[in-house]
Amino acid sequence: MSDYQPWVILSDGAEPTEDIYFYATAAPWLEAEFSISSTKLHTKHWYLPRRMALSKLREANILICRSLAPKWLDLLESSRNQLGGIYYLIDDDLSAAVAAEELPESYRQRLVKISVEQQPRILALADEVVATSQYLVEHFKQRHGRVSLLTPPLLTPLPTLEHFKTQPLCVGYYGTRAHLQDLNQIAPAIEIAHQHHPNLHFEVMLGKYTPEKLQSLERLTSVPPLPWNKFQTYQGQRRIHIGLAPLWDSAFNRGKSHIKFLDISIMGGVGVYSRRSPYEEVVEHGVDGMLAGDDPDEWYQCINYLVNHPEEALAMASAAAKKANMLGNPSKVCQFWFERSKIY
Repeated sequence: MSDYQPWVILSDGAEPTEDIYFYATAAPWLEAEFSISSTKLHTKHWYLPRRMALSKLREANILICRSLAPKWLDLLESSRNQLGGIYYLIDDDLSAAVAAEELPESYRQRLVKISVEQQPRILALADEVVATSQYLVEHFKQRHGRVSLLTPPLLTPLPTLEHFKTQPLCVGYYGTRAHLQDLNQIAPAIEIAHQHHPNLHFEVMLGKYTPEKLQSLERLTSVPPLPWNKFQTYQGQRRIHIGLAPLWDSAFNRGKSHIKFLDISIMGGVGVYSRRSPYEEVVEHGVDGMLAGDDPDEWYQCINYLVNHPEEALAMASAAAKKANMLGNPSKVCQFWFERSKIY
């Protein structure tokens, strides 16, 4: 009999989070080093007959990320004593998202049932909540007796910084629609930088959702949002010089991890970040990135400084890469899940 339990990921559609924090990082290592298998069941697309489902779940550790359909929750609740550990991986404060008027209404409505109907049942089933930021750890400690922090790992090796020798310089923003308001807040800084620096090219991955005032800029490209697997490929190949990560103060944003620090490093850039958590705890201003307040002029001044001081920008990008390799060392996430694979 093995000393370890296999893993089953009950995937309800949060594939990026599942991959980053387990399936594309820890799972291959667990299989290669200890023959601990990991299986992903796409629960949104099909539902196994009870007997067949239990044959896959019995005595396995179960990983749930963000949400799970009621029919699967029914199965877990009725067969709890036949299962291994149940772990709930969460990377957002869903209740705050539901109440956040700045978020798209369709997005908020999708989260209502998850937050109100599914999450309480998941928390009751879970042996442990795994949260991706310290804010979420403190938030869920009020609702569960065992909550652990797991910060984001790197999925992609970091590039060389040879592109800093090339022109034109590229300033990139790669947030989702959920952060459209954050981009709107710094749009004036982008407009001014576009006006004052004809050597700058801008890229925003929001496609048709890019704010109109930015779509009209001559040297700004609106790239359509990509599916997760295609975005990974794109991110690993695309090179930028400056990355923008605005994060305005809101209940929803307070739960965010420092993953954008890693994302910008993967694309070879130096980042400009909001001067608040989680970036304040990660970025040393002027050393491995720039921190800006809520005034768009501060964002312009940071961009302006990096453009006018290319050697310093390169040094910051290099320092950021070193810090990203340390913060995002995949061995940390591998060890985290290995400890939970053991049978005690």
